Amino acid sequence: MVNIFSLNVDNFTKKQVLGKISEFLADGRQHWIATVNPEIALKARKDKEYCDILNKADLRVADGIGIILASRFLGGKLKERITGVDLIYDILADLNCFVNRPAVLRGGNNGARSSDNDGNLRIMIIGAEKKSREKAKEKLKKLFPHVGLDVSLLSVEFNRENNGEIGKNNKENREMLAELNKEIGKFAPDILFVAFGAPFQEQWICDNLSLLPSVKLAIGVGGAIDMISGKLPRAPKIIRKIGMEWLWRLCLEPRRMVRVFNAIAIFPFIVFREILQKKSLT
Repeated sequence: MVNIFSLNVDNFTKKQVLGKISEFLADGRQHWIATVNPEIALKARKDKEYCDILNKADLRVADGIGIILASRFLGGKLKERITGVDLIYDILADLNCFVNRPAVLRGGNNGARSSDNDGNLRIMIIGAEKKSREKAKEKLKKLFPHVGLDVSLLSVEFNRENNGEIGKNNKENREMLAELNKEIGKFAPDILFVAFGAPFQEQWICDNLSLLPSVKLAIGVGGAIDMISGKLPRAPKIIRKIGMEWLWRLCLEPRRMVRVFNAIAIFPFIVFREILQKKSLT
């Protein structure tokens, strides 16, 4: 485990994480996973409450080359970058290895858990735009034909603050969240992919997981659904391998300039300052 700005990031390979997920689904208790990138680490540094929420996750995996590089200077060396997109793909690919049940995947819900599907491992996607969820369903159905796929008409379009984050105290948002919890309860998923974006998705999981007893595993996946759907084409493998996916995203979404600047300039600067402070104390 590596500590970055008081945020603990677990040091596991992807194979080890999938092994943990298998254990989580088998033990009958509720678990959740946070995918940590430099932007999330910066938010956690400024917001102790958010940092505490992240540290409550059962796993915090490194999603971002910046986190991997920072770990090498902050007392450890994280083994591997593990993104939300990769987790979705790997979980669906290995689903029947986790438990001896077929799977049903939905992007929202349009009905109660029916008796003919009882015994299935149920997966639900919440967040992202309805169109993205529909297209993601089509792609996942082609890639993983062994997984039963369905997407509902439920669409959650939250009101956002000026900074683009979801306002959890907004009255309309609270009403939508209450309705969302009812729909999740009806479908009763075992695995929940939450694509609200940080910091709201982690706050939501922490606040609501215990209210959703069917959910054995919740994962904050940020913009993963948009990437799977093709709304935001993922960088070629070679670009991802050398850690330059941020540049690819910037070309696709120039409006992300501030967020990218935080990740590639502010984050390294603060890491460097932390290193100097630690050295001055020794």
